[in-house]
Amino acid sequence: MRIIVALMLILLLQACNTINEKKEKSIDWAYWMGKANFEESKVADYTLPEFMAEDQGNKELYWIEKRRDEILNLYRNEIYGKVPEADVNVVFKVTKTVNDAVGGKATMKEITATFTNNGKSAEMNILIYTPNKVEGKVPMFLGLNFFGNHTVHNDENITQATGYVINKGTIGVKNHKATEAKRGVFSERWQVEKLIDSGYGLTTVFYGDLDPDFDDGYQNGVQPLFYKDGQTKPADNEWGSIAVWSWGLSRVMDYFETDSNIDKAKVAVVGHSRLAKVALWTVANDHRFAISISNNSGSAGAALFRRKFGETIDASLAYAPQWYAGNFKKYSTNEKTLPIDQHMLLSLIAPRPLYVASATKDNWADPKGEFLAAKYATEIYHLFGKQGIEVDSIPKPNVSIQTNIGYHIREGKHNITEFDWNNYISFAKKHFATKNRIALTFDDGPDNKWTPVILDILKEHNVKATFFLVGKNVKEYPEVVKRIYSEGHQIGNHSMNHLHLNRISTMDSLMVELESANKLIKNITGVDHYYFRPPYGHLSVEQREYLKTTNYEFVMWSIDPHDWDVKNVIADDIFNIIDGRAYDGANILLHSTNAGYNAPDYKKNKENTIGALPMVIESLQNRNFEFVRVDEL
Repeated sequence: MRIIVALMLILLLQACNTINEKKEKSIDWAYWMGKANFEESKVADYTLPEFMAEDQGNKELYWIEKRRDEILNLYRNEIYGKVPEADVNVVFKVTKTVNDAVGGKATMKEITATFTNNGKSAEMNILIYTPNKVEGKVPMFLGLNFFGNHTVHNDENITQATGYVINKGTIGVKNHKATEAKRGVFSERWQVEKLIDSGYGLTTVFYGDLDPDFDDGYQNGVQPLFYKDGQTKPADNEWGSIAVWSWGLSRVMDYFETDSNIDKAKVAVVGHSRLAKVALWTVANDHRFAISISNNSGSAGAALFRRKFGETIDASLAYAPQWYAGNFKKYSTNEKTLPIDQHMLLSLIAPRPLYVASATKDNWADPKGEFLAAKYATEIYHLFGKQGIEVDSIPKPNVSIQTNIGYHIREGKHNITEFDWNNYISFAKKHFATKNRIALTFDDGPDNKWTPVILDILKEHNVKATFFLVGKNVKEYPEVVKRIYSEGHQIGNHSMNHLHLNRISTMDSLMVELESANKLIKNITGVDHYYFRPPYGHLSVEQREYLKTTNYEFVMWSIDPHDWDVKNVIADDIFNIIDGRAYDGANILLHSTNAGYNAPDYKKNKENTIGALPMVIESLQNRNFEFVRVDEL
């Protein structure tokens, strides 16, 4: 009887393997390649969707508060799919530590992340190398691998992958099983020792742990943990494999936040080929990552869809429809109707550093389309005062551009090589060497209740800020003004009476509002204060032009968490908005008084701002941000 059962199990396993092989072999390769285009002469004229209207007012503020989220949601709904809401439990467990790995240069750790929900579970196995010579927290490169963690280095301590692996005869993968013989087979692609010697850590995860890369009806990855009752596959606007793999990388970042040895403010996500698409989408979605590196990502990565060169949407869907949301199918052979294109994906990473790399013999990934997307994304980097691709044509092979957008086209085929890694390491060194700067600003003060509490918090955290003061409040609370100034904070002018200044009819009346407040502040501090923020941000075009002829410098903001709306906005809301939108050069608008001025709900209190402020400061400091005054920004 036992023999019969064993034979039945063997036959069942063989049948499962046969089914999987049929799923892979069911692709008609000639048909698939026939959908691609490798002739530049066949690239028709096209018009890319614009980031925003040319006559849009404050473009930086509009981008941050509205347009970026609109574009991000288009990608979530139309291409990659959104992550369904579900109460998935995640538990991390360190399963192995080797302190003398890589010839004693590194410490190797393995962590198992277990996901559970709805009576189902899945596991992701994380491999981490950190250099032993680095004192303090270690900056990190993070990426997914194709054939198992044990293939990135010949280290015998790395646990061999046990799940479904794509068959690849050239490296001996058969029957979808990893083998010991292939340990370290892709070590050249990962350059572990070079990274360790350069002072960087490496973290990698086998992408098959999250979703096996074949069209299995979305049954064998983590997706079933998110299904509602009766659901058997994601909805048309829900995630495909790219978004699943991306979700997994964000869970790795969750682990980093618990590991005191890793500098979570300095994590670069790197990917090659389809996993480079994942690297871009991950950093676009998750603000915690510092750098995105795309190596030969092609269609649905860095390359423009509308060029229809190399891997077209039609070709990609013929090969791997499971990578995308169901909605993406309606754009097959119909790229011009897509409301977005990949320069917009790259722009979602701004102003964080981005590197796009191509290869001369990788026409499948469309090197020209990758370069052009990076070039066009430069428009959004310029909004933040950052350089992007400032040349008009692709550089010569093996020449690296390294501003806030990096680019090179390497000689050779579709691969990730030592040359690529050399440039990624130098790019990371350049951008990790400096802190991001950000300014906290407080309007409407001072008062004698909330402003002193804010000053206490700033002093405790050794942070300097800028206070835009209202003249009539200065007159009432001169001692608080003295404290603001004596503790090294910058003082700005917020007008005398907090009026809608755009409704004032003459420039003389405008200047009375400014000069009256300035005089009161100067009587206390002994100096003029010419940085000026209008109440509600309201000034007419004529008033703005007029102020250019005076000593006053007009200052707006770039992040507004609406802390004035105490009825609807709590401390966690304030924190999440600021933490999610923070970038190098940002100017955060908060309020330091309970004097509402025509905002009745705001007269209640500032407890929510007080509650959010320490969380904001501590989180951004941990993410390599330095708080400065507006005049230092």
